[in-house]
Amino acid sequence: MTFAGLPAAASLVLRARGDGKVASLLELRTGPGGPASLEVITDATTELELESSMREATQARVQQRWLLPRDSVAFDANVKSIVRSGDNVVAVTDNDMGHLINVSERLEVMTSTSGVTSALRDREGLLMWGQSGVFRILDGRLQSADEAVPSTRQNGDGPCVLYSESNQQPQSSILRSIPLRRNRVLAAVDRSIIIATPFEIKRKK
Repeated sequence: MTFAGLPAAASLVLRARGDGKVASLLELRTGPGGPASLEVITDATTELELESSMREATQARVQQRWLLPRDSVAFDANVKSIVRSGDNVVAVTDNDMGHLINVSERLEVMTSTSGVTSALRDREGLLMWGQSGVFRILDGRLQSADEAVPSTRQNGDGPCVLYSESNQQPQSSILRSIPLRRNRVLAAVDRSIIIATPFEIKRKK
């Protein structure tokens, strides 16, 4: 879902409906306003409901596509952010673990480190940090870095982590997908990271 322009201080509530149950996925208030986008990954039977205080949104557009999972890896806690540089991916989970993953052919977890709360991509590649220190990924390997902890919540070209208004905690199941080579997509769904292929239905003329 994309908006060419959102008003300032608007409230948004996103709910998921499925199997006779309703679950709140996201509750937040917009900042100064402007362009915005929201991407949600669900199973085939879940319906989404968006409630807002906005009377109107400028040029709102909804797009839907199917993803066919090809490979997946599961962790012990929900994935709260993923960032990519080349064929290397860092996934940070809610239990303060940082996972270095290679996605060149299939999903392969290279190493996992505890005490990691954040990650980003800069000009030199991938960086992750937390109570255990700051780590730089160089040549596909995790190395301790003598750098200051970045004072930012930016997640490079990875998924935009959405923060709730109440406790500023990331909504783990709402993440943007990341395009990969060979028409593949990397995405996080709850405790899992998947590689999928977008499925396009060709309509008869």
